[in-house]
Amino acid sequence: MRLGSLAHKFLETAATPGSEALASAGIPDLDFVFQSAEWRQLSSASPERELPFLMHLEAGGKDCWIRGRMDAVVVADVPKVIDYKYAAWQEGAESDYEVQLTAYSLALMKALSAGRAIAELWYLKSPMKVVRREYTFEEAENRLRELLLKYVNAIQTNHWAAAERSYCDHVECGFRRKCWSAC
Repeated sequence: MRLGSLAHKFLETAATPGSEALASAGIPDLDFVFQSAEWRQLSSASPERELPFLMHLEAGGKDCWIRGRMDAVVVADVPKVIDYKYAAWQEGAESDYEVQLTAYSLALMKALSAGRAIAELWYLKSPMKVVRREYTFEEAENRLRELLLKYVNAIQTNHWAAAERSYCDHVECGFRRKCWSAC
């Protein structure tokens, strides 16, 4: 997590650091990112960085307020939001960020009165991988409402789907004893 925070700090500044600075910070993978065509294209688009948002959505008769901070936003005919992940890409890993990207895309479309938005996940560890998804306003709003309704129902019934034990161990979750005591 510390390395991910450092990586974000370097990406926030928009200045291209030297290889030595990245290596001494323990994140030499970022050198490839700063040399990539994607980074050059993003930099030339003058993105907004670390853009906060607050959005309201109703789900199941409940008012849901969603707030967050987008790593980078490019305002264009079809606006784009970018979320950096200091991780290596793995097949299907982007599904872990569905709620996040859907919320970012909807917030961006609401703020800009846009009908579509592009969301990108940038997996920063070598080899860098960019996963793109385009959303329509209706698709993002409906999907986010479904996801929030699932969350609201879980809160009301105190029923939570269990994660795989290996994942819980990997992230060193503090609730493992409670969730896995019956196993």
